[in-house]
Parts: sequence; structure tokens; C-alpha cells
Amino acid sequence: MNRRAALASVLCWMAAGAVLWVAIRKPVRFRPPAAAARPAARMPTRVQAYARIASWQRSGDFVRAADYAALAPRAYRPDAVNAAYYAWGKEAPDRALASAAALPDAALRRWAAQSALSGWARTRPEEMAEIALDLPSGWERTAALTKAIRAWMIADPDRAGDWVVAHPAAVGAAETAFRRD
Repeated sequence: MNRRAALASVLCWMAAGAVLWVAIRKPVRFRPPAAAARPAARMPTRVQAYARIASWQRSGDFVRAADYAALAPRAYRPDAVNAAYYAWGKEAPDRALASAAALPDAALRRWAAQSALSGWARTRPEEMAEIALDLPSGWERTAALTKAIRAWMIADPDRAGDWVVAHPAAVGAAETAFRRD
């Protein structure tokens, strides 16, 4: 099989056809001809949006992933924001929370912050719990403590339990974390 035939056989579309990957693993930017670009008013599907967000996250471009998610179509914007900010919260919670706080829409801002907190809780619940105690009372503190304690109790219940007992301000959050209504 010649090189041209081999390359043609391994071509595949990734993330809405924006990038073509070839056998040599070198991304090639695809620019559709002007005639094909005319119906560009079509929005990406949910799967295509997730693929784009995941691609930017893998390359460490969390800002681009979050910006894209915040502008996703309304039908799946909360899900896209959740995907973008959760992963960013796992890697760099301070920057993810700062970005979430800068979002113009209040509902989206809260959704992004909750997602970033969930990501942070999955990677460093002890750190998050300590920092959450210093937050002023409000939904941010409650959410941070609840998420941190829940994740910590799953990862290391003995240490988490000892920490909650040593910090009376965290008892309410611990009760909330495991309440069944």
C-alpha cells in the first residue's frame, strides 16, 4: 500500500470536523471552502462541544475550554460549563474559581463555581476543607465544606471524621453531606 493510500485510510473527523488527524499524528487545520461554510449558523451538537472542551483540557488550555462552554447553546450550556469547570477545578481551582466569578450571568457563575468546587474536592479535599472554613458564611462556604467533607469521607473516612470533630464549624456541613431526604 502506498503512503497516499495509507494516509487516506486512517483519516477521521474529530470534534465537528475542525481537526483532521492523520497517521503521522500531526494535526492539520481544516478550513472548509467558502461554499461549505455558508450554512455555518448550525450550532455544534452536545457531543461535538464536549469533544472540543476535552481537547482543550488535554492540552492544558482550560481558559479556552471554559470560554467556549460559557458560549455554548442554551440547550446544553450548563452541561458544557460543568464539564469545563470541573476539570479545571481539579487542576487549578484558584484560577477556575476566579474565572467562574467573572462570568456575567449569575446562574452560570454559580453553576461554574459549583463545578470547580466539585473538581477541587475530588483531588484535594483536605486543602479545600481548611480553606472553606475561612470563607464568610454563605452558599460558597456551605458548598465548599459539603463537597470537601463528602469527598474526604469517601477517600479517608478516619482522618476526615477526626477533622470534622476537631472543627465544630464543619459539623453542619458534614451532616448536610450525608443527609438523606
